[in-house]
Amino acid sequence: MTPPTWTDLFHKRKTTVLQRWFFVAQLALAKPLVDAAMTLLALDAWYSRMAGIEPDSPVMSFFNTYFNDDFMAERFQTMSLDPGKAGRL
Repeated sequence: MTPPTWTDLFHKRKTTVLQRWFFVAQLALAKPLVDAAMTLLALDAWYSRMAGIEPDSPVMSFFNTYFNDDFMAERFQTMSLDPGKAGRL
């Protein structure tokens, strides 16, 4: 068995570095996607509370607990929800 040459070691290290950067890129992409999904779910829970709809799942109960009306009003100061003027499909 021949010992590895410097090119073999370089290619192995290059592959390892690329795999690490690919993982970092995946994490960097996952964070905004999770953030967008959580924001949409929190807005949906807020709208449901304003419309008087009771939470029907553990997810909605989570959002009602941790993203209550005061929290949402503080985060979205220029946004108002009026279920009487909006409809759902």
